[in-house]
Amino acid sequence: MQLEVGKTYINREGNVRTIVNDTSTHRNYPFADNFGDTYTAEGRITLSTPNHLYDLIREAVPSPPEIQVQEVKANDIQFGGDHYKSQVIQPWDYITSNDLGFLEGNAVKYLSRFRQKNGIEDLKKARHYIDKLIEVETEKLNNQK
Repeated sequence: MQLEVGKTYINREGNVRTIVNDTSTHRNYPFADNFGDTYTAEGRITLSTPNHLYDLIREAVPSPPEIQVQEVKANDIQFGGDHYKSQVIQPWDYITSNDLGFLEGNAVKYLSRFRQKNGIEDLKKARHYIDKLIEVETEKLNNQK
């Protein structure tokens, strides 16, 4: 390894040091770090009593830049068309805001999209869910008697 001014290195103890200048006026230890310690070109610290824990052993890998994550809401995406996104109130917002059950919610969904998607077929699907809802509610009334 050859030290370079401006690069950051790690010593054996795990400390990070940045080489800030070339002190080539002294040929035995031509590099200095941000703490004033001097090193040979190979990264050995130049203390009067050498302690190899402070020798620079490798270049530090810079931390990756922080990634800004934008929250994407479910209403921002739609798979398989745009028949819901084009509506002022999306069916699932209406369904959840009004605590509608499965059968009611599906009827609303199909009624809301029939013009943009499957026409009469969606109206028949809505009617199918309404017919099932009528059966369920009728059975509830009959069980109360």
